[in-house]
Amino acid sequence: MLPTSNVELNKLRSLIEDKIQHDYVDEIIQKPAIDETKLVLLYTIMKQSNLPQSTKERYILSTIFVQLALDIHEIVPIKNDRNESSISQKKRQLMVLAGDYYSGLFYSLLSETEDFEVIHILATAIKEINEYKMRFYYNEITSVDEAIDLLMKIESLLISRILKEVQVLPELALIEHIISLIILLREKHLLISNDSSSVFTNLVTLGGSRQDLPTKLESIIEEKIKSIEKYINDIPIQYAELKNDLKKIVGDIIENNTSIAKEG
Repeated sequence: MLPTSNVELNKLRSLIEDKIQHDYVDEIIQKPAIDETKLVLLYTIMKQSNLPQSTKERYILSTIFVQLALDIHEIVPIKNDRNESSISQKKRQLMVLAGDYYSGLFYSLLSETEDFEVIHILATAIKEINEYKMRFYYNEITSVDEAIDLLMKIESLLISRILKEVQVLPELALIEHIISLIILLREKHLLISNDSSSVFTNLVTLGGSRQDLPTKLESIIEEKIKSIEKYINDIPIQYAELKNDLKKIVGDIIENNTSIAKEG
């Protein structure tokens, strides 16, 4: 399991949940889940920084607020049906407003300390992520590998940009590989359970075969794990604690996915 019992992590979760809690919104729509892996990765790497604790905390919270905004806007139903029920319409509108509110939280938090540089970094990342999503969902891709690469950028760009600002991790590509491993394991599980898969959808569009995809994904996953192990082993000795923490996080990601696959 990821280190959910860590006191500092629990404090961060509580701060996030307190900020996004709203009785009326929670009653009408489902509160978005905090991405635990991204929170743990941010915390694990950010704690190595020499920045003041309050700054590290502010950067982690801001990044998670932006992620929550992106996540909830991602699932807003796209429709403009005259026959849409008032409840459905209200839910859709509230999801948009909730996303805007979460986005406003990051801006408010950083503007309190006039950290306009980080506001710009996160805002630029949001713009680029939305551009990648447009390419992905409007099928401006030519291969499954490109589809996976786009998903990796969509999911990892936010964390990569904030960690680049902090300048702790020697090689940010490691974060991209860890995030892409999570995506690949998720897509493989969706395929095996005959559920909807983003990569599969794009494969069909490209004229590929669903039968071949699990094998292809398995091969890519094996290569990805080897790359991650190499990146972690190459982390300089002064980051020994970070090295061990990242090994555990990656081990837990693989173990959790294996458990889910067995249960499925």
